[in-house]
Amino acid sequence: MGQDELYQEAAATYGAALDRLASAYEADADKRRDLGQEIHLALWGSFAGWNEQCSLRTWVYRVAHSAATSHVIRQRRANAQTLVSLEELEHLPDRSRLWQNQSVEAVQMSLEEIRQKAERFQKTIRNRNLREYVAAAFVFVGFSYFMWRFPGTRLGAGLLLAGTAYVLYQLHTRGSAKTVPESLALGTCLEFHRRELERQRDLALDVWKWYLLPFVPGLLAFVAAPLMHQPPEKWIGTAPVILLWAAMFYAIWRLNKRGANKLQRQIDELNSTNREGL
Repeated sequence: MGQDELYQEAAATYGAALDRLASAYEADADKRRDLGQEIHLALWGSFAGWNEQCSLRTWVYRVAHSAATSHVIRQRRANAQTLVSLEELEHLPDRSRLWQNQSVEAVQMSLEEIRQKAERFQKTIRNRNLREYVAAAFVFVGFSYFMWRFPGTRLGAGLLLAGTAYVLYQLHTRGSAKTVPESLALGTCLEFHRRELERQRDLALDVWKWYLLPFVPGLLAFVAAPLMHQPPEKWIGTAPVILLWAAMFYAIWRLNKRGANKLQRQIDELNSTNREGL
């Protein structure tokens, strides 16, 4: 379904619930009507970037809560900018403590700042994936040559090529970059960026499953092929190679673990920014 059809379905199914949500966020009747319009506008715009990564119900409530959060932030900023008249200042009990008693407005990121962060992050993902695709091309060329030049390595080389194909498939389906939709409001743009950070964080944490383990059968078969023609006492000679592979696997895991921790810190920063404005 298209953007308009998705919005119409969501509005028809969850319209009453969205009205109740607006009432929970805004007590003033006029402002509540404005909030309802903001929620529906944000919901319509969000479907330009929806790819069924979650249920329709979950998406609708995410967008609605984000739009309502943005509304509350704007209202509090507007209230904080209300000036006190000179007459009111004369009746303040302790003018010397006026500045100390004022609440400090939390620093909030604008829509453009969030969008720029999201676009830079997606560019980083594209560059990472490009490097992986180029490396995979060299793997395909190199081990295809081994299969042709050394028939005894065909099993190991074939398994390594299959593992490489699996890694590329996982990278494309789970780790591909996305285009930041142009029509997102502040709350939905924040949610989009947070969701992308979480997706890449989870991919890095699962690096053993989708990136490293697929190569293990091919590597073992690649080493075992020449050992079949050697006496067992010579097998110890492969230990340095196996230890080198283990060290490389560990280094890759550590780098991805560090990257996942860095992404988690960015997620926590976004969550903190969102909470401080409430």
